[in-house]
Amino acid sequence: FRLAAPARSSAAVAYVSAFISWLILSFGLTAALKSTSPYSALAISSGDAGAQLTGERQREPELKPGEIVAPAGREDAARIRDKALAALRAEPLNAEAFRQLGRLAQQAKDEGSAAADFSESFRRFWRQPDVAVQLLQVSVNKQDFGAIMLYADALLRMRPDLLESILPVLLAVSDQPAARPALISTIRSRPPWRSAFLYQLGRSARSETAYMQIYQALKHTDAALSPLENRSFMDSLVARDQIDLALSLWLATLPAGTLENMPLLYNGRFELPVNDAPFNWALSQPTGASVQVSQLPGEGGRQALNVEFSGQQVVFEAVEQRLALTPGRYIFSGRFMSQGFRNARGMVWRIYCSSTPGVVAAETPRLLNSNGSWAPFEASLTVPPAKCASQILRLELAARTPSERIASGGLWFDDLAIRETP
Repeated sequence: FRLAAPARSSAAVAYVSAFISWLILSFGLTAALKSTSPYSALAISSGDAGAQLTGERQREPELKPGEIVAPAGREDAARIRDKALAALRAEPLNAEAFRQLGRLAQQAKDEGSAAADFSESFRRFWRQPDVAVQLLQVSVNKQDFGAIMLYADALLRMRPDLLESILPVLLAVSDQPAARPALISTIRSRPPWRSAFLYQLGRSARSETAYMQIYQALKHTDAALSPLENRSFMDSLVARDQIDLALSLWLATLPAGTLENMPLLYNGRFELPVNDAPFNWALSQPTGASVQVSQLPGEGGRQALNVEFSGQQVVFEAVEQRLALTPGRYIFSGRFMSQGFRNARGMVWRIYCSSTPGVVAAETPRLLNSNGSWAPFEASLTVPPAKCASQILRLELAARTPSERIASGGLWFDDLAIRETP
């Protein structure tokens, strides 16, 4: 079942509506509300014995905040209705009274009155998960996207633990062009669930149009998507070989002035922030080694990449950058300096086509001992016209056996660059 498909016809939209209602009311919320609002769970799933037992233990004749009473018969219903109406006469802003009236109308199959009463209750006091659930269901059935976002947002602010249950609703809303203005308006308010939703939306293969519409609508506002929020979407684009779109989106996140004379290899002198975003450096910390961008000793605060080994066996693939080179011939170059580095075969920079990660497209000479001074290196690369839409540049040990993975001491790298050649 794909949530994207229902946007294609009115019948399919109704099917999505039914699916969303079933998903929320039968699965996520019945269990989640059982312990805190048993009568809410009872209203959602009347056959849930656990909710019934819990409700019977907590049931009291007086109107209590947080409780929806499930009347046993007409006399019980009449008594509760009288109490609710009396409460409203004494206190017109009594949210609990409207809540009880909504529950009574719901039991009587008067869905219109139930929705109106629940809405009045919500207007007076919005922190009622069970009321928000009922109104969310009504809004889904009506395809009222503004109301869907209002009640979904309220639920997630009250009950962050319901995020997994509500996310499919939000993703389904994002599929429908008519719903996106309401979705964008809510996202702009920076709700606490925003990043989690954008992460899931970014990972979805069907998300491209919706995500880009959100991105474009917010990019010049004070609620623009952050690089972290954009990352899952960019990673998803890269995984689908939509490199141009991923690159454009990433370039738009860079600081002003960075795009002037943009090099083929980004941040090759390590003077800009490293944040693991696509097309920037991705650094990790393997057991037996440390990787960091540090100031070079005695060079006036200049920064470079520093790799230190502890003397134990290490599988080292901790420094890499994704490239977006077009077909052609290139030279990758840089310089390195060893500081007490000891290893059987040294280190190499390798370039792979992303579509064939096990095949080396280019490799530098082995970098082992520079005698404490800077030494240059370079490698030639040819990017083929097919099956190499993006590339990975990675620093590795040139080890062939486990014993050749034992390393100690350190290396510095700087002035990394790629230039095109005829």
